[in-house]
Amino acid sequence: MGIDPDEKSAFKAYVIDRARDPGETPNARQRAMMACLVIPAPIQKWMIEAGAIEPLLDSIEKTIIAAEKYARENR
Repeated sequence: MGIDPDEKSAFKAYVIDRARDPGETPNARQRAMMACLVIPAPIQKWMIEAGAIEPLLDSIEKTIIAAEKYARENR
């Protein structure tokens, strides 16, 4: 079990394409998923096998939401 290289490449292409259109801002969960792309493949594989992906995504998503809230309140 691991991340299929073709699927990973397709997702990276999707992220790059979305980034080109400022009207298509990804939500916090999507940005959390993008952040996970930088995790090395062996660690991604271990995290998937251990069931650790969802808790990590939850944590990153909450951090993004909190940071955006803070930024809005402290402009």
